[in-house]
Amino acid sequence: MPICAFSCDKFGRRPVLFVGAFILIIGVSLQAAAQNVGMFIVARGIIGMGLVLNSWRFLDSKAHR
Repeated sequence: MPICAFSCDKFGRRPVLFVGAFILIIGVSLQAAAQNVGMFIVARGIIGMGLVLNSWRFLDSKAHR
């Protein structure tokens, strides 16, 4: 997950989260429109790339009271 750290340092947290959300939307729409198993698998890979950009913030956050 160093891609997330480097991109957040360079561009900021918010733009990286928006790009991750956009990648997720593309992957979900491709998955919904899948005509065969190959297209479905590729869409799942795209969703995985979007999750990498969006899930790091939960792993990196501290618990607040």
